[in-house]
Amino acid sequence: MRVLVWNCQGAGSPLTIPQLREACNLLSPSVVFLCETKNRDKYMETVRKRLNFNHSVIVESMNRSGGMALFWKQEVKITEIHKIAFTIEAHIYIR
Repeated sequence: MRVLVWNCQGAGSPLTIPQLREACNLLSPSVVFLCETKNRDKYMETVRKRLNFNHSVIVESMNRSGGMALFWKQEVKITEIHKIAFTIEAHIYIR
């Protein structure tokens, strides 16, 4: 299983999504964790779809700071998810 972790420093930049797509195409991660997304969950769901991931957990940013997103593919099983303002905790297994 490959995991991609990226500090976006704002996922709303026009270059962020193409760069993420390129990294996903090159590395084929099963799980992607994005921090400092600085965006709402609706926008991050759009990002998830553009990156071709099946599932997500999103912590919205507060006043344009912070924000996190965890995306994963179908072959990954997550049994527990706990999220609060600055943390996503997940128990991840490969099916």
